Amino acid sequence: INNICIFEKKIVYLRCFLIHFTMTTQELKQAFEQAYGHSAEKIFFAPGRVNLIGEHTDYNGGCVFPCALSFGTWLLLAKNEDKVLRFRSMNMEQVYEIAIDAIAPQANRAWCNYSLGCIDIIARRHPEAKIASGYDLLYFGNVPAGAGLSSSAALEVVTARAFTEEMGV
Repeated sequence: INNICIFEKKIVYLRCFLIHFTMTTQELKQAFEQAYGHSAEKIFFAPGRVNLIGEHTDYNGGCVFPCALSFGTWLLLAKNEDKVLRFRSMNMEQVYEIAIDAIAPQANRAWCNYSLGCIDIIARRHPEAKIASGYDLLYFGNVPAGAGLSSSAALEVVTARAFTEEMGV
Protein backbone atom coordinates (compact mmCIF):
# COMPACT_ATOMS: atom_id res chain seq x y z
CA ILE A 1 0.00 0.00 0.00
CA ASN A 2 2.86 2.42 0.76
CA ASN A 3 4.28 1.88 -2.71
CA ILE A 4 0.91 2.70 -4.22
CA CYS A 5 0.71 5.91 -2.20
CA ILE A 6 4.19 6.95 -3.29
CA PHE A 7 3.31 6.06 -6.86
CA GLU A 8 0.13 8.16 -6.66
CA LYS A 9 2.13 11.11 -5.29
CA LYS A 10 4.52 10.82 -8.21
CA ILE A 11 1.62 10.82 -10.65
CA VAL A 12 0.16 13.90 -8.99
CA TYR A 13 3.58 15.56 -9.17
CA LEU A 14 3.93 14.55 -12.81
CA ARG A 15 0.51 15.97 -13.62
CA CYS A 16 1.40 19.26 -11.91
CA PHE A 17 4.67 19.35 -13.79
CA LEU A 18 2.97 18.72 -17.14
CA ILE A 19 0.46 21.49 -16.57
CA HIS A 20 3.35 23.95 -16.50
CA PHE A 21 5.46 21.99 -18.96
CA THR A 22 4.48 23.99 -22.03
CA MET A 23 3.42 27.56 -22.56
CA THR A 24 2.34 29.36 -25.68
CA THR A 25 4.18 32.41 -26.98
CA GLN A 26 1.18 34.50 -25.99
CA GLU A 27 1.28 33.14 -22.42
CA LEU A 28 5.01 33.91 -22.21
CA LYS A 29 4.41 37.46 -23.46
CA GLN A 30 1.65 37.93 -20.87
CA ALA A 31 3.93 36.63 -18.11
CA PHE A 32 6.65 39.10 -19.16
CA GLU A 33 4.19 41.98 -19.14
CA GLN A 34 2.88 40.94 -15.73
CA ALA A 35 6.43 40.72 -14.34
CA TYR A 36 7.75 43.98 -15.79
CA GLY A 37 4.74 46.13 -16.66
CA HIS A 38 5.65 46.44 -20.35
CA SER A 39 5.93 44.24 -23.41
CA ALA A 40 8.85 42.01 -24.36
CA GLU A 41 10.73 43.25 -27.44
CA LYS A 42 12.24 39.92 -28.49
CA ILE A 43 11.90 36.20 -27.84
CA PHE A 44 14.71 33.66 -28.17
CA PHE A 45 14.72 29.86 -27.85
CA ALA A 46 17.41 27.20 -27.36
CA PRO A 47 16.61 23.49 -27.32
CA GLY A 48 17.63 20.96 -24.75
CA ARG A 49 19.62 18.03 -26.09
CA VAL A 50 20.39 14.44 -25.39
CA ASN A 51 23.45 12.41 -26.34
CA LEU A 52 22.10 9.26 -27.92
CA ILE A 53 25.60 7.79 -27.65
CA GLY A 54 28.83 9.13 -26.22
CA GLU A 55 27.81 10.78 -22.97
CA HIS A 56 30.88 12.52 -21.47
CA THR A 57 33.16 11.44 -24.31
CA ASP A 58 32.96 14.61 -26.39
CA TYR A 59 35.47 16.53 -24.27
CA ASN A 60 37.76 13.48 -24.25
CA GLY A 61 37.96 13.26 -28.04
CA GLY A 62 35.39 10.49 -28.38
CA CYS A 63 32.48 10.22 -30.76
CA VAL A 64 29.06 11.53 -29.81
CA PHE A 65 25.65 11.57 -31.39
CA PRO A 66 23.69 14.46 -29.89
CA CYS A 67 20.08 15.20 -30.73
CA ALA A 68 18.19 18.46 -30.17
CA LEU A 69 14.92 18.16 -28.29
CA SER A 70 11.65 19.90 -29.00
CA PHE A 71 11.63 21.44 -25.54
CA GLY A 72 14.16 23.90 -24.19
CA THR A 73 14.53 27.39 -22.75
CA TRP A 74 12.86 30.61 -23.86
CA LEU A 75 14.17 34.08 -23.13
CA LEU A 76 12.02 37.15 -23.46
CA LEU A 77 13.74 40.50 -23.15
CA ALA A 78 13.23 44.22 -23.40
CA LYS A 79 15.65 47.08 -22.92
CA ASN A 80 15.30 49.27 -19.88
CA GLU A 81 16.79 52.70 -19.20
CA ASP A 82 17.99 51.78 -15.70
CA LYS A 83 21.34 50.25 -16.83
CA VAL A 84 20.40 47.14 -14.87
CA LEU A 85 20.03 43.50 -15.85
CA ARG A 86 16.88 42.13 -14.23
CA PHE A 87 16.75 38.34 -14.19
CA ARG A 88 13.48 36.51 -13.59
CA SER A 89 12.64 32.90 -14.26
CA MET A 90 9.26 31.26 -14.30
CA ASN A 91 11.04 28.16 -12.99
CA MET A 92 12.85 29.74 -10.03
CA GLU A 93 11.73 32.02 -7.24
CA GLN A 94 14.89 34.10 -6.98
CA VAL A 95 14.99 37.42 -8.84
CA TYR A 96 18.29 39.20 -9.48
CA GLU A 97 19.08 42.80 -10.36
CA ILE A 98 22.64 43.57 -11.45
CA ALA A 99 24.10 46.86 -12.68
CA ILE A 100 25.58 46.54 -16.17
CA ASP A 101 28.83 48.13 -15.01
CA ALA A 102 29.17 45.61 -12.16
CA ILE A 103 28.52 42.25 -13.80
CA ALA A 104 29.98 39.60 -11.52
CA PRO A 105 28.99 36.14 -10.28
CA GLN A 106 26.30 36.18 -7.62
CA ALA A 107 26.60 34.39 -4.29
CA ASN A 108 24.96 31.13 -3.26
CA ARG A 109 25.18 29.43 -6.65
CA ALA A 110 22.60 31.75 -8.16
CA TRP A 111 20.92 30.45 -11.33
CA CYS A 112 21.65 33.74 -13.11
CA ASN A 113 25.40 32.96 -12.96
CA TYR A 114 24.97 30.78 -16.06
CA SER A 115 23.68 33.81 -17.97
CA LEU A 116 26.17 36.23 -16.45
CA GLY A 117 29.04 33.94 -17.50
CA CYS A 118 27.84 34.00 -21.09
CA ILE A 119 27.49 37.77 -21.11
CA ASP A 120 30.96 38.13 -19.56
CA ILE A 121 32.56 35.86 -22.17
CA ILE A 122 30.94 37.77 -25.04
CA ALA A 123 32.19 41.07 -23.58
CA ARG A 124 35.74 39.72 -23.08
CA ARG A 125 35.99 38.24 -26.58
CA HIS A 126 34.52 41.34 -28.19
CA PRO A 127 35.74 44.34 -26.18
CA GLU A 128 34.29 46.68 -28.80
CA ALA A 129 30.81 45.35 -28.02
CA LYS A 130 29.19 46.94 -25.01
CA ILE A 131 25.93 46.53 -23.21
CA ALA A 132 24.56 50.00 -23.86
CA SER A 133 21.38 49.69 -21.84
CA GLY A 134 19.85 47.57 -19.18
CA TYR A 135 17.58 44.62 -19.92
CA ASP A 136 14.54 43.04 -18.36
CA LEU A 137 14.89 39.28 -18.85
CA LEU A 138 12.35 36.52 -18.33
CA TYR A 139 13.33 32.87 -18.74
CA PHE A 140 11.10 29.84 -19.03
CA GLY A 141 12.36 26.32 -19.50
CA ASN A 142 10.65 22.99 -19.84
CA VAL A 143 13.78 20.85 -19.87
CA PRO A 144 13.72 18.86 -16.62
CA ALA A 145 16.69 20.00 -14.51
CA GLY A 146 19.05 17.22 -13.52
CA ALA A 147 17.71 14.78 -16.13
CA GLY A 148 20.80 14.84 -18.35
CA LEU A 149 19.02 16.81 -21.06
CA SER A 150 21.23 19.92 -20.93
CA SER A 151 18.89 22.34 -19.18
CA SER A 152 21.82 24.52 -18.11
CA ALA A 153 23.29 24.40 -21.63
CA ALA A 154 19.95 25.55 -23.05
CA LEU A 155 19.96 28.45 -20.56
CA GLU A 156 23.48 29.42 -21.63
CA VAL A 157 22.84 29.07 -25.36
CA VAL A 158 19.65 31.13 -25.30
CA THR A 159 21.47 33.86 -23.34
CA ALA A 160 24.50 33.81 -25.66
CA ARG A 161 22.23 33.97 -28.71
CA ALA A 162 20.29 36.92 -27.34
CA PHE A 163 23.28 38.93 -26.21
CA THR A 164 25.40 38.35 -29.32
CA GLU A 165 22.49 39.88 -31.22
CA GLU A 166 21.91 42.68 -28.71
CA MET A 167 25.63 43.54 -28.53
CA GLY A 168 26.03 43.45 -32.30
CA VAL A 169 28.53 40.59 -32.34
